[in-house]
Amino acid sequence: MSYLIAVNPNILNKNDISFEQVVIFLQDAWKSVVANYFHALKNSSFCNYSGAEHTDLRESLPKVIVTGHESLLFNIEGNQKWELSEVHRQMCQVEVLIEALRLIQKKHPKGKITDLSPTQQSGVDAAGTDRNGKIWVLEAFGGINVRNNGKIGKNVASLMKKTEATHRYFACFGDAWLNYDQRERGKFRFEPVADTGPESRVLLKSVVLHSSSYKSH
Repeated sequence: MSYLIAVNPNILNKNDISFEQVVIFLQDAWKSVVANYFHALKNSSFCNYSGAEHTDLRESLPKVIVTGHESLLFNIEGNQKWELSEVHRQMCQVEVLIEALRLIQKKHPKGKITDLSPTQQSGVDAAGTDRNGKIWVLEAFGGINVRNNGKIGKNVASLMKKTEATHRYFACFGDAWLNYDQRERGKFRFEPVADTGPESRVLLKSVVLHSSSYKSH
């Protein structure tokens, strides 16, 4: 199966690869796909796109006026075709992932990334260890409302399945969090991580259980 961005696990297993180098690699790959995405929008004869090539990724999709089904197709890796809306969704998620990893690096400056799945559909989006070898896991959400399709509950369930993890993190765009009512939080709570606040573009939250009785679905 092809992915928009795939990370070779052998890279992460290298002893000389740093946390920062992995984030830079991911950011470079993200920039490449985003550039191709905007190029596809501007050069499609089946849609009208009025935005600048380097506009905010989150602002781009509503400006696409579809006049034919081929406008939804994005070529990558030869014959692999992706819907532009899916490319947009995945790249927004990777943008959140990149910023969240930077925040995790600040919290665990001697840490390491051991697993990174930026555009895959199963498992956590990233995992690693802190300076003491304790495991952290991360789920990133790039949508406009964390309540959509019960996404936040699914992400928490995925995090809780990682019973070996000491640190569990959830990240999203700041305005996506505004739609979440704290009364819905049930048996877990979200604690803000240092260096993030309501005004931040991307928020990183630590997921903490109220009790040990939570069961993942």
